[in-house]
Amino acid sequence: EESRVALEREKVLLQMQEKVAERREALRVEAEERIEAARTAQEAERLLLATAQEGEKQKLILAQAKEQLVLDRELAQARAQAEAQARVQEAQDTEELRLREVAAAGVETRKAYVQAVTVVLETVGGWATALMTDVKKMQTLIGLLAAAAAAVYAARELSAVLAQFISKQLGRPQLIRVSSRYALNP
Repeated sequence: EESRVALEREKVLLQMQEKVAERREALRVEAEERIEAARTAQEAERLLLATAQEGEKQKLILAQAKEQLVLDRELAQARAQAEAQARVQEAQDTEELRLREVAAAGVETRKAYVQAVTVVLETVGGWATALMTDVKKMQTLIGLLAAAAAAVYAARELSAVLAQFISKQLGRPQLIRVSSRYALNP
């Protein structure tokens, strides 16, 4: 019986050792799961922290981009305003230059007209003096003027007579023979 009790003890001891081994294995697996869970939690926390840092970086980048856009817009406005002022100044300078050119051209044109009128008047004066001093030229001029006046009068009268003749011809119906008329009652 002792051997049986010893066998029972050994059996119970083996069962206990198995239970202890199972418990140790379960504890080891549980510890590994906890360690893995802790690692997973740490990894998730690290990713969350990295994501938060990335988000902060993106916010910072976005803020910098917005600030850069504002600066670029202000720079573009300042550049456009400076260009507009330069164009206005150039237009004013150009206008003053054009006014001076127009004034100079006006003076030149006036001198040319005065010179042309002076030449014409001197020429006409020379002709008048030549006519007054030479009787034959005076007679020829008076004859030419009288002939020109007569030609103008004759042309006017001739055109009036011709117009009257044409209107009579066009206004007068042609004669129709009596024999060529068609009669309904013979």
